Amino acid sequence: MKNSKSTQKSKPIFKKPAFIVAVIAAFLVLIPAFSYQVSKANRVEITQLVLNGTVELNVGEAQAVGFNVATAKVQDNDLVIAAVNKLDLVWTTTDESVAVYDEQAGVLRGVSAGTTTLTLSTKDGALSDTCQVIVMQSSEAATAETAAE
Repeated sequence: MKNSKSTQKSKPIFKKPAFIVAVIAAFLVLIPAFSYQVSKANRVEITQLVLNGTVELNVGEAQAVGFNVATAKVQDNDLVIAAVNKLDLVWTTTDESVAVYDEQAGVLRGVSAGTTTLTLSTKDGALSDTCQVIVMQSSEAATAETAAE
């Protein structure tokens, strides 16, 4: 007499609905957890904004103002650039009759001869730096260059 159980073929486990549901549930739990760990590892913590020194320009001249950032740890430059691009930065001058920052063009414009302070900060005020801005008449700039030579 043959055993009826031995003649039956076993069914593959992946055809059972309970198994499929368990596998899908595991992926739904593991994938977000893995994504969170990757995004956490790639997070860039910017700790400082640093303007690049005194800015000198002539009345009517427009000049881009550079700045650097410091991060909590050494990270890939592309990640740092992406983090900087996400910052909500605010540029202001203490005396807009001397110089103004044109947000749309991304430049500082000399309005009249004098000295003012340029401030770069995050909108929330957590990070900021300042530098001196000296705006000269065109003849003053030529005299300063001649004296430097």
